[in-house]
Amino acid sequence: MMTPEQKTSPRRLVAFFGVYLLARLGVHPETTSLAALWQRIMDMLKAALGVSEAASERRVVARATLDFADLTLDNAVRAVAAAAKADLGGRAGGPDWDRLFPVLPGEAVRLPIAKEIDMVKRMESELASGAAWAGARAQLPALTAKRQALEGAYADYRAAIVASDISDHGLAVAKEEWRNSYRSVFGGLTERFPADKALVESFFWRETEARPSEAPAPQPTPPQPTA
Repeated sequence: MMTPEQKTSPRRLVAFFGVYLLARLGVHPETTSLAALWQRIMDMLKAALGVSEAASERRVVARATLDFADLTLDNAVRAVAAAAKADLGGRAGGPDWDRLFPVLPGEAVRLPIAKEIDMVKRMESELASGAAWAGARAQLPALTAKRQALEGAYADYRAAIVASDISDHGLAVAKEEWRNSYRSVFGGLTERFPADKALVESFFWRETEARPSEAPAPQPTPPQPTA
């Protein structure tokens, strides 16, 4: 029996090795009971694979949502910086500016997300209370809304990472159980057909082409161009 390599993907284990074995067990009159047992193993791995793929997809969607929320908050910070500069007569600097922007706006939008959120919260407080920000204060509702959107997207993404990691672990456990069961079926068939090694081997998928027929399959005639 050719045991699938450890690196073989769960999807390939199911689609080739598993389906082939299930079909062979099902058509031999003495192995139909094994087919029912193997079907349960297949269902287990397919279920774990489905959960893992769904979690991976949710993780990607959450990342896309997070990236968009981060971009829109970056734009809101730049809008605050432009309005604050106007409030200061076109000058980006001084004590008031430094309280609003402990780091330069260009650096602020490159901060890690958690730090950017904290910085924006402090910026909101300064905009709400600072006497210098008569014009920039108008940006506060949009800034707060976009910061809250980023917070929500960040929490969703972190939760999606955890869920994806858990499902990947479950898939790894299911894959190993599948491989152990695959070897167990081989042992069971060997006990059932001790004198027929070729028959036992025939139950298992081989990475080779099927035996060709004696005559090649007819090839379709390509359409002829019209005049």
